[in-house]
Amino acid sequence: MSDHSADAANTAKDNLPFTDSSRFHLGSGRYHIRRDNEQEQGFEAIYQLQPGVLLRVMDLTILSGKPVPLLSPAKRLMFNFKVRGDHQVEFPDGTMGAITEGSLWFNYNDEEQEMLDICESGEPFLLVSMLCEPDTLMLPPFELEAAQLPEVVQKVLEGQSLVTEGFSMGPELLQSLRMLLDSDTTDSVGRPYLRAKSVEILCLALRDILQQENQRGQAHISKREQQKMSEARRLLQKQWQNPPSQDELVQLLGIGKSRLKECFKWLFGYSISDYVMRIRMQQAQQLLTESNLNVSQVAWEVGYEHPCNFVTAFKRQFGMTPKAFQKAGRERQRA
Repeated sequence: MSDHSADAANTAKDNLPFTDSSRFHLGSGRYHIRRDNEQEQGFEAIYQLQPGVLLRVMDLTILSGKPVPLLSPAKRLMFNFKVRGDHQVEFPDGTMGAITEGSLWFNYNDEEQEMLDICESGEPFLLVSMLCEPDTLMLPPFELEAAQLPEVVQKVLEGQSLVTEGFSMGPELLQSLRMLLDSDTTDSVGRPYLRAKSVEILCLALRDILQQENQRGQAHISKREQQKMSEARRLLQKQWQNPPSQDELVQLLGIGKSRLKECFKWLFGYSISDYVMRIRMQQAQQLLTESNLNVSQVAWEVGYEHPCNFVTAFKRQFGMTPKAFQKAGRERQRA
């Protein structure tokens, strides 16, 4: 990301302490903070891209190995991407966390939290952070349901006051971050580009976290539980038009409800309800493409009593209405 002087819509500062929370109270535009002191050289930039979402870039060279106090803002989901360099963070309770190159750290706290950042002299420090309010991921353009979010985010939504966990970044996420950092955002489309790229980065981060949570969970699933989850999947595939409820699956499989939900998602990557929805939408696509049924008839066939609910679910899944999908399919067949 090009480092340019701030224009009239921006706020320029020099060496603003990392404990000054004013940087996170941006109403619009951006903070551009030049860092030139005995501890580091470089810049920090913070952009408000849409309500409730901040993008922060810290590109520094560390000159002193002294610990630096920094502030973690309150009531924000923080996705921290360490693109270059290694450092450590000392949390208020005295515990240490190693932030290594290529790592992704998720953090949330109900109250502002002051920590110590520890880097070796001469170490490069390139960190990208995405900060958003907890309900942002359930609003446009994301429109995710709570059950579709990673467990670390669900913990926040359930009222947990402090959540910190580390993950690694996949190659797609790293490539997207490098494209963001290498881009020139000073032209007329710079701001919408940043907004779109930040949505992409958040989505890739959520995907990486979900995959790693599933992998960690799978390591704690017994063979007996794996067999029961396979049986649950077979029942859902067979009875997708009128699937058994979770309570019915609990009775049929002889497993606790919370364990059923955890194991199913860890093994197959979807909640039970999302898995059934996926089957229904695949069947709907096939019927819209290969049959002469209209949208209302397809809705009935895939288990929707009210066509409007089917239209909403289909559009959320595929980004277009069933009617538009059917029309596009018929046009392709005629071509």
